Amino acid sequence: MSRQPLTNNCKLSCGCYRVLANHQRMGMRYYCALHKKAVTVLSTLAEYVADCQDCRYRRKWGQARLTALTKASAHSIRMHHRVDVYHGDSLVEEIGRSQQLHLPQINDTVLRREGTV
Repeated sequence: MSRQPLTNNCKLSCGCYRVLANHQRMGMRYYCALHKKAVTVLSTLAEYVADCQDCRYRRKWGQARLTALTKASAHSIRMHHRVDVYHGDSLVEEIGRSQQLHLPQINDTVLRREGTV
């Protein structure tokens, strides 16, 4: 899964760090209210993102790794969903159910043929 290099966390050419309202890319112009001048976005900082594979749950947590993991775990436990946590483009952790979606039934014909039941 390729992720877009968009973020809200930015370092500005005046030296300020800002969490901006819209997604910003490096090189974009922005008005710094503290320094009262137009500045350039020098770098964008990668964010932690919790992204559910089973529903529309997707949250950005900025630089808060522990919060992203905690909230993703809570969603996974509450909803029984699989949630992936990314830091920028890289996958940090997969949280949630295993690939086995259901347990085999006792009266399963395959198990009866194998003689395990």
